[in-house]
Amino acid sequence: MNCFIILFIVFSGGLSDELDIDEESGENIQSDTTLDDYTGTGGSPKPENIGREIDERDLIDDIAPGEVPTDNILQNPSFEQSIIQTSLTGWLCQGDSNDPKSGLITQCSSDHHGEGLYSGRCSNRVANWSGPGQYIGRFLKPSTNYKFSVWLRLETKTAMENSNRTQMPAEIWIRYRKRNQKKLHTKMLAKNFHLVDDQRWKHIIADFQIPRLFKRVKYVFLYIKGPSANIDILIDDSKLTILPKDKNWKKKANSMIEKIRKRNVAIKLFFPPAYSPKDIATTIVQVKQTKNYFAFGAALNRWVLNQKPTSIKYKKFFLEHFQWATLEGAMKWWETEPKRGQVNYTIADELMDLLLSNNISVRGHCIFWALPKSQPKWLPGLSKPEFRDAMETRLDSLVTKYETKVHHWDVNNEMLHGEFYVDKLNDSSIREWMFHRVRELDSNVTLFLNEYEVVASGLYAQAYVDFAKEFQKKNLPIGGIGAQGHFTGVVDPLVFKDRLDTLKKINLPIWLTEVDIVEKDPHKRAASLANVMRVGFSHPSVHGIILWCFWDKSCWRGPDTGLVEGDDFKLTEAGRVYLDLRQEWTTNKLLPISKILPNEGIFKFRGFHGDYDILIYLPNGNIIKKSLKLNPGAKELVVEVKIDEVYV
Repeated sequence: MNCFIILFIVFSGGLSDELDIDEESGENIQSDTTLDDYTGTGGSPKPENIGREIDERDLIDDIAPGEVPTDNILQNPSFEQSIIQTSLTGWLCQGDSNDPKSGLITQCSSDHHGEGLYSGRCSNRVANWSGPGQYIGRFLKPSTNYKFSVWLRLETKTAMENSNRTQMPAEIWIRYRKRNQKKLHTKMLAKNFHLVDDQRWKHIIADFQIPRLFKRVKYVFLYIKGPSANIDILIDDSKLTILPKDKNWKKKANSMIEKIRKRNVAIKLFFPPAYSPKDIATTIVQVKQTKNYFAFGAALNRWVLNQKPTSIKYKKFFLEHFQWATLEGAMKWWETEPKRGQVNYTIADELMDLLLSNNISVRGHCIFWALPKSQPKWLPGLSKPEFRDAMETRLDSLVTKYETKVHHWDVNNEMLHGEFYVDKLNDSSIREWMFHRVRELDSNVTLFLNEYEVVASGLYAQAYVDFAKEFQKKNLPIGGIGAQGHFTGVVDPLVFKDRLDTLKKINLPIWLTEVDIVEKDPHKRAASLANVMRVGFSHPSVHGIILWCFWDKSCWRGPDTGLVEGDDFKLTEAGRVYLDLRQEWTTNKLLPISKILPNEGIFKFRGFHGDYDILIYLPNGNIIKKSLKLNPGAKELVVEVKIDEVYV
């Protein structure tokens, strides 16, 4: 069975995700360097620029009007044409430098992907920063999204034995220079890891947006790099196309919400024989939604436990507007066991008591954390036997204590970004043990992976898919995918949806577990939050949205993320948007009678999934209250209520 890798990121939405063209625009760069301070990736020798650097204005005259292709902007995309080594208008093996000696790109007939006869081979690479690419700036349009895709393999000159195969990074980068500036700008668009000498071709995709002030750029070079210099990069069937815009995305999202988040209900009231048709017709039925089936929640910290005026307001706002919670820090290992053997769950217990007494569902976060910096200070210095014993004690203690109390566990947080436990024990199976052991201790809790840079930047979106599928192949009891969602700047809804579409390939429920948006402009922040919520709520694979911050004075990423601000908890623009959307997606209505039959009245409505109170107002002033759980389903839900004579 073919195994392919898609690397997905969109250079879009937030200002920090665009190419930094205008010095005064406030646009930022994730990574920029000058040739004077550049050291290369992983400490490789710095690339040198040889001769006059290319200016793509010199190549524009080669393009006749209407000649820029729309189906594929790249030249010689499948390497079926000969490669001219001296040309700047096709494939080059350069990477971070314009030095023609950085590598050699040749046509290869020994191996190829798809229906063609050839592929391209980038060999004689001088460092891991050199790799195949093309100058594309002259084809690009301002304020336009693009998608780049290519199939590749990593290969040594002499194939390694299976036991000696290693994982190597494969990255998509973009390099450009502004006019009249010495600074060289580079930015990584996507990253994954490939098995060297694997005979299967891997699919890599990266999306990016060209900003409004694009004419100030001298050139744009799009390329692949990453593996060590002794590895050849084989590429084939590449494609660069424009991503279409959709002005009707919101209308389509609302239509999807109507389809997947609501259900038809028929309430049948059966009356005593003495009830006349007039009595039935004047009976009023009201439905009031008390809880959403879709999870809307937020992170909660120990501030809520204080008796200060702001703490009381913090608790009040949380309990009024959120139905799910994640303990921001109280369950993390360094919080519960700051000194070895001195386990203290006091804060976590107090928070859990508050939440459970108010019918708030809880996500457990987190049992372990894969980053080296996110450990108790005493843990790294232990011997291997002591280390393993500490892990077992930690897991058994935490999971058994909160069995039946938490609905989810983030088992080993951010495994794509760290391998602390694997490295310490020199045993990759330790991750598998974590999941199996939690399942042994709690058979009902849902176990999650949880990662960042998978929807907010998309850097690891497809890497996350590959990682999760490898765990699924090993039959690990994974029940959900956590996508954190720490956004910066304006969020493009179409870009965000594409990243969710990538994650849905895992075929597990997606939860946006740590959503926050850093944006100084309150109106832009509000618009971005609306985009994240509407796209998330309209996506069939997304089951919950958990905000990581709601009060500006208690936000991990700073004050420009909150729903409320100041000691008086004044609503921000984002806060108003959040509450408006929650109201929009909650059903509260009086129902007109749909049909009158002998001693029977039928009332119909279409409502959002969740819990309801049904209030029946009889003509004599009596009120009957019933409860209803409206779970997802294709068929109309029929609710039958018999009106006892005692109420008549």
